[in-house]
Amino acid sequence: MKHFLKYKYYALLSGVVLLISLLNITPQTYLLGWDNLQTDLNPLLGIKRAFFSAWQEYQSFGLPAGMGHAADLVRAILIYLLSFIFPQELLRYSFHFLMILLGALGAFHLFRFLGFDKKKEHLAAIASLFYIFHFSITQMMFFPFEPFSVFVASLPWLIWIFIKVLQTKPTNHDWLIFFSLFLLATPLAVAQQLFVVLCLFLALLFIGILLKNRTFETLKKVIIAGLLILAANSFWLGNQIYFLATSGAVVREAKINQIATNDVLFANRDKGNIKDFVLSQGFFYDRVDQNEKGLFDTWKVYRGNIFITLILIVLFAVTVLGLFRKSAQRTGFTLMLGVTTLALLNNIYGLYELNAFLRENGFINQIFRSPFTKFSIPFALISAYFFLYGLEGISKKISIVLKKVPIVPVIMTFFILLSTLPTFMGQNLSPAMKVNLPQEYKEVISYFQTVDKNKRIGLLPEYTFWGWYHNRWGYDGSGFLWYGIEQPIISRTFDVWSLTSESYFWELKTALDAEDPRALENVIQKYNVDYLLFDTSLLPIVSNTKGIQYQSIEETLSQIDSISLEKEWGPLKLYSIAQEKTVKNFISLATSLPNIGPAIKLTNTDTAYTTHGAYQTNPNTSYDLFYPFLDLTTQTRVANKEWLISDTNASFSFTRPLAFNGRDYEAEAATESA
Repeated sequence: MKHFLKYKYYALLSGVVLLISLLNITPQTYLLGWDNLQTDLNPLLGIKRAFFSAWQEYQSFGLPAGMGHAADLVRAILIYLLSFIFPQELLRYSFHFLMILLGALGAFHLFRFLGFDKKKEHLAAIASLFYIFHFSITQMMFFPFEPFSVFVASLPWLIWIFIKVLQTKPTNHDWLIFFSLFLLATPLAVAQQLFVVLCLFLALLFIGILLKNRTFETLKKVIIAGLLILAANSFWLGNQIYFLATSGAVVREAKINQIATNDVLFANRDKGNIKDFVLSQGFFYDRVDQNEKGLFDTWKVYRGNIFITLILIVLFAVTVLGLFRKSAQRTGFTLMLGVTTLALLNNIYGLYELNAFLRENGFINQIFRSPFTKFSIPFALISAYFFLYGLEGISKKISIVLKKVPIVPVIMTFFILLSTLPTFMGQNLSPAMKVNLPQEYKEVISYFQTVDKNKRIGLLPEYTFWGWYHNRWGYDGSGFLWYGIEQPIISRTFDVWSLTSESYFWELKTALDAEDPRALENVIQKYNVDYLLFDTSLLPIVSNTKGIQYQSIEETLSQIDSISLEKEWGPLKLYSIAQEKTVKNFISLATSLPNIGPAIKLTNTDTAYTTHGAYQTNPNTSYDLFYPFLDLTTQTRVANKEWLISDTNASFSFTRPLAFNGRDYEAEAATESA
């Protein structure tokens, strides 16, 4: 009993999280969809890919690590260990609720460290509930993505140990805990922007501490802390530095990002007003499902009730009150609040202009195109911090009148729970993500475990550049098969890190739209595709089911002798392809290749390959052939293109400067068209 009383609030918080997990898990379903790291489909494969992450062979045609894939190693190992405890369908459920639990306990531990221990522990526990039930957290966990879940769990612990080593006399044991916590938190860096945000907030905390304690010792400790943070994250940072140095421009050039970056930014800006800021409503709040039904409709109806709205305003008012009270780390947390306010409240006069100025930097505009997803979790913890001090101030005033009766903590706890009541009604996770994974997909995954790992799989139909999949059986997300299948899978999801992947799509789409068997075979042979997995359960993102021409695709495939139907699983058909050339481990050798220019990034129709077969492009030697407008027909804005278009009233004129003497070449008959 003595030990229970000592840890009663830890037990209470654990009980609350256990309760919401039980109320939000739908038996016999997978937590499947949206952006995800679905390594629960093959936990050992997840570990292997994170360990050998510098080159992502499984992503289309292989590419340097465009995300912090290596950072997922700790989480992948945890998923593997959890697989011995939970059935496969419960692995993602268990992971995300474990992260919520660690976030609650971390916030409680942090607040106790800041002075709310002993007789104030109940206030720290209430503020911890405020943190995990903050609507910013709810929206981020509604469509759970593993890096964000880890951020929820780790942020309070990282801030606690950072403050501890800077403001106390740290022992070697403290430094070991520091390094261990930052190492365990590395999975948040799969979304590298979160690591940038974390470092930014730690720097602001340091400034606050330095202003209060201007000593060389503080500076020395922060240098040690910084070096340990770099050491804990070095195993994935190296890959990222290499990618940014060699392929960083690809992210901005991808068709998906050319459209999505501004779309996402404008959606965030639409929620950057005072009302949505006070109610913590981000751009996720207006998302709809395949049937155009609002995914947050249950929450909207509930929070739209005038009584609940008043409760939300009261909780916000208590938070604002905490800003005016003296508190430990007040300067650092105020600086952090200022940054999050700048990021989230970005559609009011002054802050709008400042955001626009900062976004003139293309790199900042790209990585922070969605400020809500990057700053909402820190905003929840910062709000909980100030709510705690506001709660303490009100409690002191009222307890004097009511002779120390804890009426305010009781009321605030009731308000917090009432404000998040849908959480206890299965709305902590989106019901749209709780789906039954059809047996046929499990059988496909099992089948490819018997196939040569060095075979490449193309998906059909790849009907949209968005890299997003809707299935009749309920799936809605960025794809999942490659988490269970070891063989490389070509998907538009990977276009954002590889222009080769995107060019394949445009060439494939052009051939299929033209119902041209020869052109389709050329694309398949050019990119060394060994299998085509045809999924007839896919739904178009727009239009109706007829928007996907399943019949014409199958008819085109049937006219190609090198393609044969190998197996069927319900809506899934697997076609195997006889390759014209020998490819081993995705590498083939060729000699005496014609040197054809210019070097291009994207094209709809590779006329050079269609006409001459495999070729090389070596700008250091003379070209044998030159196709000046090879990338003319691409539907993507090609960066640094050299051809120009002009309107001559009666016609359009296309021109391109040549870097060689054209008199040395003879013009062939027209083999490419504009």
